[in-house]
Amino acid sequence: MHKKINIVIWSIALLLAMIVIFMAFFSSKVKLYEKKFRYFDTDITVRIYEDEPDKVEQALEKIQSIYEQYHKLANAHKAYDDIVNIHTIRYNKEESDVLTIPSELYEMLEYSHDFVQKSQGAFQINQGTVIDGWTRYLKTEQKVPTKKEIEQWKQQDQSALILLGNHQIQNTHPMIELGKIPLGFANDEIINYLKKARIDQYLIQEGGNATAGLSLNNKPYKVALEILNQNDVATIVQLKNRTIVTNVSDIEKYEYDGQSYHLLIDPNTSYPAEKIDKVTVIAKDSKTAYTLSNVLYMMDVEQGKKMVEDLKDVDVLWLDSDGKQSSTKNFSKYES
Repeated sequence: MHKKINIVIWSIALLLAMIVIFMAFFSSKVKLYEKKFRYFDTDITVRIYEDEPDKVEQALEKIQSIYEQYHKLANAHKAYDDIVNIHTIRYNKEESDVLTIPSELYEMLEYSHDFVQKSQGAFQINQGTVIDGWTRYLKTEQKVPTKKEIEQWKQQDQSALILLGNHQIQNTHPMIELGKIPLGFANDEIINYLKKARIDQYLIQEGGNATAGLSLNNKPYKVALEILNQNDVATIVQLKNRTIVTNVSDIEKYEYDGQSYHLLIDPNTSYPAEKIDKVTVIAKDSKTAYTLSNVLYMMDVEQGKKMVEDLKDVDVLWLDSDGKQSSTKNFSKYES
């Protein structure tokens, strides 16, 4: 009798143990967490695969604080009481010849200015008046600026950025405009945070651009490009621990009198750039991908190839204005 009772007790105990293990297994199962943000005048979606909800909640709060910080730093059209930003650089009324700025902003300016020099002026970051002017016309879609207006804008953009070191710049009120380059810097800081938090499975998407860690099964993500392959279907690339950014003129454009105009402004003409239709950059870090996509859009393909040939962990796919496709020699390793 006791033997039968023991068997029953052990059977119940075993069943309970199996239930506990089953519940523990499924309660700790990796889940997808997703949150959308609106910064840098664009929608950003962050996806994280994790089995610890509290860890993800903390990560998403940190991610939001990073985006908010860089958004404020990069804002050319709004001042904040608690931060010196690009608006401050443009419009401050300080009497001092020197302006001290946050280290993160100085790093962005220094990095971008380095590419201004490398591009030999094909790329510029002090054409804020010209870009603001074209933006106003984009919103109305009624006409294009006159040559006289453009010349006046160019005169207002004459002040050069002069970096003095020690997080200081000369207070010449340069009309800085960095576009989405600050988003790349923010993503890199987010990646560093996720690494420290031991979160490896993530994907950050902004339009057709992506910063990819690992997918749920620890394999690369597949990303479809706007540049079509030889079969006239979207080029598919596989990414892990990389950022991919495509610059394309038809994201922000308008048509007037049968002609298309966009906001990727060639600093040498102060008109929308015409050499490239689309350019895709894959890089190990996000700031390089976002910056180079801007720089290369202002160059023809041969100039662009010369610029990137000495850069490590960078591959590029071009579609020029004549519809000709070109790439760096290692770009094909990402194609699936």
